[in-house]
Amino acid sequence: MKDWYVLKDPRQFYYGAYTQTRAKQQEILESNFTLVEKHDLLRNISEEILNKVTKLLLPLYCKQDIFIFYIQWLIFLLIGNTMKNTMLRKGLTIF
Repeated sequence: MKDWYVLKDPRQFYYGAYTQTRAKQQEILESNFTLVEKHDLLRNISEEILNKVTKLLLPLYCKQDIFIFYIQWLIFLLIGNTMKNTMLRKGLTIF
């Protein structure tokens, strides 16, 4: 212990909290994938957008925090657009 103030990886100090957070993120991501598959939300997306998403997000998989953020953002957009379109088809208005 030469220098007590040297920067360290915070996960070594808060490993329990870190692993619990990562497990929760994984559960949320899996439930989001299940929701997308169950409601077939990808059918409304053009092939061009799917190709762009594939080229952008798959390389980020090694950076899992970034990948999880963008996948959840994409799923939020899919769900939001699908719900909005469904409500508009049924004649409901969104305020």
